Amino acid sequence: MNLLLDGNAIGTGILIHNNLLLTCNHIFTKTQVKQAWARFDYKSESNNSKINLFELDINFITQSRQYDYALLQIKGKVQPKAISINENTILDSGQEIRIIHHPRGNPVFISNLGQIMQVGEDYIDHNLKTDDGSSGAPILNNQWELVAIHQGNVGIGRNFEPGTTGAIPIRSIWSQISPHFS
Repeated sequence: MNLLLDGNAIGTGILIHNNLLLTCNHIFTKTQVKQAWARFDYKSESNNSKINLFELDINFITQSRQYDYALLQIKGKVQPKAISINENTILDSGQEIRIIHHPRGNPVFISNLGQIMQVGEDYIDHNLKTDDGSSGAPILNNQWELVAIHQGNVGIGRNFEPGTTGAIPIRSIWSQISPHFS
């Protein structure tokens, strides 16, 4: 889903359980967001209506600057089904992945297959092509299971291959977000 602030795209997010949205924390902290919306089913410019637009409760359910994630409640009844999550997925260098995102706030784009280039305890680096507005987007394995959320630039002080960007593995934040699924 596309995330909006004053009608402008600020990132991408994913419905992970009932009305819970997972995305990156930095998209809210860098813009000092006071009110935001999630837009579902934004597949084409002609589908740019307010029908599938839901306000977010920006009093985060939980968040972490260290792991750069935010879990938010969507106000209202959401129809789309939450994505399948496999928190125990083993991630390896060379593993094929893809991203579903809204680059530059454009309609949803499903990437071609890319690869995980490097794996750490609390990060992965990948070679998927992304852009502004991709932060918080779901990264999926070949079984279309959520395995990470796209973060963007690789952290300072870490070695990485040129042309790669970073993501947060679901397994590294699972113990912090899963208690909110009841």
